[in-house]
Amino acid sequence: MCIRDSINAEYGKLVADHTELPPPMVAGLKDLVLVVFKDYLDLCRMIQSRYCLEPAGSKGVYGLDDYHHLPYIFGASQLEGAEKQKEDPILPKHITDANKVDAHRGRYMYFEMIGWINENKKGPFHEHSTILYNISGIDDWERITRGMFKMHTGEVMGKFVVIQHFLFGKTLPYP
Repeated sequence: MCIRDSINAEYGKLVADHTELPPPMVAGLKDLVLVVFKDYLDLCRMIQSRYCLEPAGSKGVYGLDDYHHLPYIFGASQLEGAEKQKEDPILPKHITDANKVDAHRGRYMYFEMIGWINENKKGPFHEHSTILYNISGIDDWERITRGMFKMHTGEVMGKFVVIQHFLFGKTLPYP
């Protein structure tokens, strides 16, 4: 099982059982995502840039594809409630504003991914990243997180090509 599959499995457990996890474990999972997984993504981006690679199964290359789906889930969950802030709310529609993306990308994984797209794609955002552009019309981050997770479950985890690498058993039963 590769690291990506392990993280997918752990994230699935976290979403299913998030109310039963003790606070130290939740903090540990946040660190896993915001530090370890981010470093993993940075390494992947460096390799992709250096060798001019595209992710496998890339429908939207660097947008919403099998390889880069998790950062959008994690990033949207990181932003939940940010649209309700009294001062400087962070709205989903801000992904289409380059200044807002640059302002938030160092702190939020979702905006980091949008910045990566902006650096690597040419042309209007709504043309090369139609799914993300359409999602930006949703009014709150919690709905985006739920929708991204459902999309990931159906479009990535539901594919035999991905799921064939899982080792099912008592710890991780077949769905």
